[in-house]
Amino acid sequence: MLWGRRVVRWALDRFVHNVRDSRTITSAVLKRQEFKLDPCASLRSSTMHWESLQQGPFIAASALVFAALVVALAPRAGLERADAFSLFGLSGVFGVFFARVFWWCAQWLTASPPEFSSLYSMTGGFASVGALMGCALAWGLMFGGASTERRYAVLDLFVPAGLVALAVARLGCLARGCDFGVPAGGPLAVTYSQPATPAVSELLMRGELAPGQQVSLAPLALYLSCVSIAAVAIAILVSSRWRKPGRCAMLAALLYVVGRAFVESFRHPASAPMLGEMNLNQWVMMFLSFSIMLTWFVWERKRA
Repeated sequence: MLWGRRVVRWALDRFVHNVRDSRTITSAVLKRQEFKLDPCASLRSSTMHWESLQQGPFIAASALVFAALVVALAPRAGLERADAFSLFGLSGVFGVFFARVFWWCAQWLTASPPEFSSLYSMTGGFASVGALMGCALAWGLMFGGASTERRYAVLDLFVPAGLVALAVARLGCLARGCDFGVPAGGPLAVTYSQPATPAVSELLMRGELAPGQQVSLAPLALYLSCVSIAAVAIAILVSSRWRKPGRCAMLAALLYVVGRAFVESFRHPASAPMLGEMNLNQWVMMFLSFSIMLTWFVWERKRA
C-alpha cells in the first residue's frame, strides 16, 4: 500500500493548500467589506443572511468529516485504517480529476449549442457526477480483487460517511447560493442580494428580480442536507437487524435519492431545467432509484 500512502500525502498537501487559499480569500473579502457580516441579522429579520460566508470552508470541513468517519469506523467494516485512508486519498485524487473533466465538458456543452444553454446552472451537478465516478473507480481498483462480502462491507462504510459529508458540503451551496429554492418567507428563508451570487444573477437574467433588490428563497440546500442525514440515520437503524454487508449502503443510497426527488420540488426553475412537470434532477433521481433497486435485487439473488 506504499503507492496509496503517497497518494494520501499528496492529497493532504493539496487539501491544506486549498484551505489556506480559502482563508486568504475570506479575509480579503471581509477586509474589502464586499459582504456585510452580521451574526445578529437572523434575529432582527425574518430571514437569514448567508452571503457573508464562503463555500470553500464547508467543502474542506466535509472532507475532514468524511476522512474522520472512514478512519474511525474502518475496523467495524473489517478494514485496516491505513487501507481506509488510502482509499480516501485515492478517491480524492480520482474524484477531483473526473469532477474537473466533467465540469469542463459541461462548460463546453452549455457554451456551444443554444439548446443546451439552460444546463449552465447545473455545471456543478455534472462535476459531482464526475466525482462519484472517480470514487467508484478508486473503489474498484483497490477492492476489485477482494471477496464480494468485503467489497460490500467497504460500501457500508463509505456510502453513509459520504452522505454525511455531503450534508456538510451542502451548507456551502447554501452560502454560495448555487442551489436555491422557490421564493419563500419565514425564519428558514435565506436572503441573497449580491449580484455575483448565482441565485441573484439567474433571477436578474430571467427578469424576476430588479437590480438592487434582495430575494428571499427557500433553503433548498438545507433541505437536501437534512435528507442526507435522515437517510443515513434510518439506514443504520434498520440495517442493524441485517447481518449481511451491503444492505446499509444500498438502503442509505435509496432513501437519499427518493427523498431528494421529493425535496427537488422546492427548487427554483432557474437552477435546473424543467422537463414536463418535473425538473431534470427529479428525473435523474427516479432513474437512480430504479437502478439502485435493480442492483439490490440482483445482489440478493446472487446471495440466495
